[in-house]
Amino acid sequence: MRRLTELRAHCEEFIWQPDDHVLLVASADGDIPYVLKVIEQVEGADEASLYVMIADEYLDADTYARTIAGRCVQLYEVVADERASRKEPPLEPFPKALTEAKLSPRERIVMAIEHLGKRLPKTEDGAEDHRVVFALLPLVVHDWADYAGFVADFARLPPPAPQRTEPWPAYARIFLRDQREHTIGGALERRKAQGVLAMDVDISTDAVAGDLAQDAVDPAIPVAQRMQAVLQLAHIDLSYKRFDEAAKKFALLFEYYGRADAALMQAMCLQGVGDCLRMVDQPAQALVRYQQGLALGLAAKSPLPIAPLPGATEPMHPNAPPVLLNLLLAAAPVCMALRQYDDARSYYADASKLAAKCMNPYAACDALQGEGDAERALGKPKEALVVWRDCETIAEKYAYYDRLVTVLERIHALYTEARVRKEADDAFTKLQGAKLLQKKGHA
Repeated sequence: MRRLTELRAHCEEFIWQPDDHVLLVASADGDIPYVLKVIEQVEGADEASLYVMIADEYLDADTYARTIAGRCVQLYEVVADERASRKEPPLEPFPKALTEAKLSPRERIVMAIEHLGKRLPKTEDGAEDHRVVFALLPLVVHDWADYAGFVADFARLPPPAPQRTEPWPAYARIFLRDQREHTIGGALERRKAQGVLAMDVDISTDAVAGDLAQDAVDPAIPVAQRMQAVLQLAHIDLSYKRFDEAAKKFALLFEYYGRADAALMQAMCLQGVGDCLRMVDQPAQALVRYQQGLALGLAAKSPLPIAPLPGATEPMHPNAPPVLLNLLLAAAPVCMALRQYDDARSYYADASKLAAKCMNPYAACDALQGEGDAERALGKPKEALVVWRDCETIAEKYAYYDRLVTVLERIHALYTEARVRKEADDAFTKLQGAKLLQKKGHA
């Protein structure tokens, strides 16, 4: 996506330009993970520089600086262990003052930067060809006024603030946050601060959709890439409940992928159309599209000489399982709504097997709970209990507390209806424990 490509270019330009050491990233909270991911990609292509990325929430300057210092020490310990395993010389540890002394937030962070700076290789002419990059980008800032003061400490301010002639700004580059309206950057500009650049980041759905719309009609972009943009736009339309627009895009894509002999992509398009139909309360028509998608996915020929699954006559395409899994988990609840309980049970059972093949325990839990619901609707409580217990075991093992709560509610209700007092009480106790774990997980 061009927006992320441009973001990476801006990050790289800031890191390697020679004059300024602070970049203010003006963005919403939801954009910060994208910025961090892009900086992580830049790090992957920069073998000699040192990167520290901190996304912890900002409460106050002292707490934040201590968090950064502690994280630096932890990262160093990991590197030290790796060096020891390779029998390489140990690293010089951070000074104890970094975490133990009473320092200002700025002093603490500068100490960490300068210590890492000692590890940077120097060229023969003394030029700084490598960087210490600190991405201090809290996902949430609780006190923007306090944070503004924290940011200002890293700018070069005119009198009455002291002029700083420290060496570290020559090799250090610090990413810091700003509000979308450039509140901090504007204040620093009015104070004639130096060494500070600013960048806007907008990865909102509307902004991304605008980029995708441009990509979709850009003749300079390969057709396959343009169609990928159309596919993403279709899913955005679906999420915004623009069902007619989404269905038209999925239909266009279905024809394109048919000409390209890409059956699995066609199956995904059919699921998209089915989702649109289900959302406008046409479950029977939605089920037809899901079933057509399943038929296409199962018929997709494997390009590899692999053995077929047990019970199948043809080998499955290696990319088919996740596509089929999504279709099965879409078709099964529609069957439940249409009271086609036998079909629902079959779809859910197949989904749980495919989820295991995809190593997706969360989808397996969803499928097992649904299978139990279908068994219960068919008047088979014993069979329902067996699969619900399997669901409970997996949900507990993988800390899937939302599903653990719902399946234990079903088990408790089943025992209560059967008037099996002890088992009902045991299930109720487990349920209360699961709700506590769920609450902690959501906190």
